[in-house]
Amino acid sequence: MDSTWDRILLHPTNASVPRLAVSSCLLGNPVRYDGSDKKAETVATAMAYHCELLPVCPEVEMEMGVPRETIHIKEDHDGNRLLIGNDSSTDYTARLQPMLDQRLQEFRELGMSGFIFKARSPSCAPGSYPMPDPDGSDEPSPTYGLFAAAVRDHFPLLPMIDEESLHHHRPRRLFNLRMYAHFRLRQVFHDGPSTEALRAFHVVADPLFDAMPSCCRTDLAAALGDPRTYVHRLLGCLREANDAEAMDAAIKFLRKAPPSSLSV
Repeated sequence: MDSTWDRILLHPTNASVPRLAVSSCLLGNPVRYDGSDKKAETVATAMAYHCELLPVCPEVEMEMGVPRETIHIKEDHDGNRLLIGNDSSTDYTARLQPMLDQRLQEFRELGMSGFIFKARSPSCAPGSYPMPDPDGSDEPSPTYGLFAAAVRDHFPLLPMIDEESLHHHRPRRLFNLRMYAHFRLRQVFHDGPSTEALRAFHVVADPLFDAMPSCCRTDLAAALGDPRTYVHRLLGCLREANDAEAMDAAIKFLRKAPPSSLSV
């Protein structure tokens, strides 16, 4: 199978529901620096009702222990971002790579459909870590935690969100729409990038197209002979979905449609 298709677009999965990697503390596991958790019912209960959740905690998997010192992101003179201990000034960055390599491989093999990470975490934050201004003259700039950034770079088309954004209607709808689309496309193309499976999917996927900007339908029709291009465009177009009613209808369609109805 083409490596780009395998790594960035789709990978076969035997899951019957979407699989999501989730910051372990959000599921109620006592893995934070002080031995506490940050259980989020929106994640631990609501998302668990219709998804399979895989807990992940970079700090624990980096063998920093519980309890442990808190850490922050520091940028060195070469622009490299480092994980530094707040009390000891220890550089923990080198510990991240082994667990990262293992987790990225696991995520690919399991066929993940998205990620829910802890807001403002120096390891997990999906764009919400408050990076201090080097000169101290400006407000902190939101950025990705080091683990989340690596996951984003490895799986750029998979949706990622934090638990706080799930409380807001549009980010939650958009996450669910993209997550379910990715999950169903994995099923449609379980045997690889098939043009026949693509055309069968395109015929029945009107609810999904209705949630996108109108120009997307034309762009997708033009790519019916190339599954790789089609899927890349489809997952990209879904980022532009904005009509709440159409998004809800598309999510309902993707949640309830059996795989056979999408590919025959």
